[in-house]
Amino acid sequence: VPPSEEGAPIEAFTSGLLWIIAIYGLLRSSDSIGSGKRIVFWLAFTAALGALAVDEIVGVHERTEPGLNDDWLKVVLWLATPFVLHYIAQIERAPRDARMVMVIGFVFHSAYVLVEVGDGAAFTLPVSIDTLKWAEEYFELLFLACYTFALWILVLRAPRRSSSVDAPHRGDSI
Repeated sequence: VPPSEEGAPIEAFTSGLLWIIAIYGLLRSSDSIGSGKRIVFWLAFTAALGALAVDEIVGVHERTEPGLNDDWLKVVLWLATPFVLHYIAQIERAPRDARMVMVIGFVFHSAYVLVEVGDGAAFTLPVSIDTLKWAEEYFELLFLACYTFALWILVLRAPRRSSSVDAPHRGDSI
């Protein structure tokens, strides 16, 4: 199945990665008790990625506005991404390896945007349109996989909270 066709398996993979990232944001918002700014950030993050995931799998904008060129939205999101990644790295105290995976993801994200707008809308890359469609889907999958992996590193490195019920108190005998 060509990657640009509705219901292509690669679309399901990218939508799944978007949902995983959105769920991470939702979990982080519930873990941000007492910090209103962080809760709002993570809820907005979750809502935005949830909307992108729905659009990825259902193609809402293709159904509502056939022929609509959504390249501008992808460029705006790409321009905002370094700021979002930096903010996440700061509030989550991301270790070096998570930051490096975010950077690698952003390189793939940049390649994705270059291929996306290089299909003749802004300029034309010197390759066939079929090659561009495949490259676009692969780069999209790669950058989302990198961002998901970076967030997974944050999950693995997050400090564990112990419940006062489960943890024995100092001085208590068992």
